[in-house]
Amino acid sequence: MARTAHILLAERDEETAAGRQAALDKEGYDVRIATDPDLVVEAVRDQQPDIVLLGRFKGEGTLEILEALKADATTRSIPVMLIGMRSDEALRNRAVELRAADILERDRSSNEMILTRLQSVRRLAAMRSELFRRAETCAEFGVEADLSKVGVYDHAETAHLLMVSESSEYQADLYDALLGQGMDAIIEQAPYRAANRLNDEDFDAVVITATLYDDREKVLYLSSHIRNNTRLFNMPMLVVKDEDTDPPEMNLYRGGANIVLPHNK
Repeated sequence: MARTAHILLAERDEETAAGRQAALDKEGYDVRIATDPDLVVEAVRDQQPDIVLLGRFKGEGTLEILEALKADATTRSIPVMLIGMRSDEALRNRAVELRAADILERDRSSNEMILTRLQSVRRLAAMRSELFRRAETCAEFGVEADLSKVGVYDHAETAHLLMVSESSEYQADLYDALLGQGMDAIIEQAPYRAANRLNDEDFDAVVITATLYDDREKVLYLSSHIRNNTRLFNMPMLVVKDEDTDPPEMNLYRGGANIVLPHNK
């Protein structure tokens, strides 16, 4: 089986790490394990993996490692996925500020969920690898590309979003919240028209609301359209849904959503 990515799995519990490694290895990933928190950053620096899966360490050790990785010029651009995180709003907000590629809380960190959510992180890792490959090619022709700022993010004050919402009792609140954060949001009600709009215009991300009245095929059609389009395949996609809305959360992730949130979040 072809290896799809080199992953460094950092996890203090050896049994947990071994179980995750076996599940990832079965899917073709090349996984190496680090269990000592003091050696994780060094291991990432030396191995330069495609993705870091950062599990549980004592206290706030996980966030301390994440902060160290993002402060190091040689590791800051490597996508880091947090798994097994405590359900704590302050910790989550800090992880978001540090630009974790994805965050899975402890009760949602099954191997199945990790493998499913890993797909969007793989797309990010692939873009990073391609960027560095092109820089190497440029160097061969005497053109030096400065990649020191890769992985350093500034919050975009004018991000251009497409919000797709057929019918939602919280549509207006979400739209106002996006505008309140300085986003430039446009609402498109029909998923089919939204797909055409994405083809014709440039957007930074897509926000989709799914309510009890939404049609499963329409929502999955739009996510499939985005992921299978060579220009849009890495478009960030957030789905906001009611708990009982069809399709189920896992189907949305498998369909290409980056993050699925209940509307009360």
